[in-house]
Amino acid sequence: FNYGHINNKSDFYVLKLGLSKDFNIDFSSELNNSKNNINNPNKFKSIYLEKGKRNFRGGGTLQILSQSRGDIISTNFRLSYGEILGGSRHGYIFTEVINQYSRNDWLSFNLNPQFSYTRFGNISSISSSLNWRLNPKFEIIPEANINLHNAENNFSLTGRTLLSEKIIIDTFVSNSFGVRDMAKQFKSENIKYGVNLKIRL
Repeated sequence: FNYGHINNKSDFYVLKLGLSKDFNIDFSSELNNSKNNINNPNKFKSIYLEKGKRNFRGGGTLQILSQSRGDIISTNFRLSYGEILGGSRHGYIFTEVINQYSRNDWLSFNLNPQFSYTRFGNISSISSSLNWRLNPKFEIIPEANINLHNAENNFSLTGRTLLSEKIIIDTFVSNSFGVRDMAKQFKSENIKYGVNLKIRL
């Protein structure tokens, strides 16, 4: 279970349920208060990520490859459906191929192609990040999302504190429009910061 709060009064909830070792489902809700560009508004943000409206999403993740099983990299395929609440109720499909290469217990690299499919056009981007564990209890995670088609470049920097095997706290600064699915593919007009509490049951 995840709960996150951002300084612009946005918030998000995520619930993940593991159905097997290789497959889990997730449900999330995100209230987004990021601003669209007034002078040059992005149509996808205006339609699907409207300020002050909550998005609900549901999806699943399937593990394809695993370094722990002897594969060169770990690869997961994620598919979800999202919809904004309100009169329009516009929906979209989001897919992500999550690739991670762990060099050792202290350093891993991620390269994740991301795609959103909508009735008004498709969006594609690629997320690049690394997880650098400075000590057993703390790691830093810089991440850049790079526009390929109809998306926007953005970045984030996260400090992760591992209080225990079951409790993790992320503090982050970012100019990403949001934190989940399509919202990660766009840029906010302002830098924002927040905290994310993760509890593993």
